[in-house]
Amino acid sequence: MMIIPQLRTRPPRLIQKKIERIQRVLADFSNLVVFADLNLKINVLWVIVRQSPGACIEIPLAITSVIPEALLVAHPRFC
Repeated sequence: MMIIPQLRTRPPRLIQKKIERIQRVLADFSNLVVFADLNLKINVLWVIVRQSPGACIEIPLAITSVIPEALLVAHPRFC
C-alpha cells in the first residue's frame, strides 16, 4: 500500500498524468502484479504482488521514481 498525499486535490490533468505513470510502472512488473487499485478518495494505491524476493521493495521504488511524493506503508514482515 502506498499513500500519495493530496493526489485527489490536484487538477484532473495532473491526476491523469500520475495515473499513467503508475500504469507504466505496473506494466513493467506485470509478471508480478496480481491486483492494483488507486483509491482517489483516500489517496491510496493498493498493489498485491506474487511472492517474489524483493518485489515489495522494487515496485514501490519504481513508483517513487516517477511519483516522488508516494509513501510506502508496509509491515517489515511482509517484505
